[in-house]
Amino acid sequence: MAQDLLGEDFQGVLISDFYGGYHDTPGRHQRWRVHLLRDLHTLKADFANQLEVRLWAEAVKELYLRACMVQG
Repeated sequence: MAQDLLGEDFQGVLISDFYGGYHDTPGRHQRWRVHLLRDLHTLKADFANQLEVRLWAEAVKELYLRACMVQG
């Protein structure tokens, strides 16, 4: 549906949450960072007893924070 609304010639950047309906839309995507951070927090809480999951979620968050510093 998103592709139908945007049209085949859309050249911009699609800014969205992580809703699956946007995944097949061609072109560049920017995801809302608040959704990423919230999902990482939820993942850590849901898998609190699995060290590997918690460490992975923390590593993704750290990478995100480092990227934000580079962007300025």
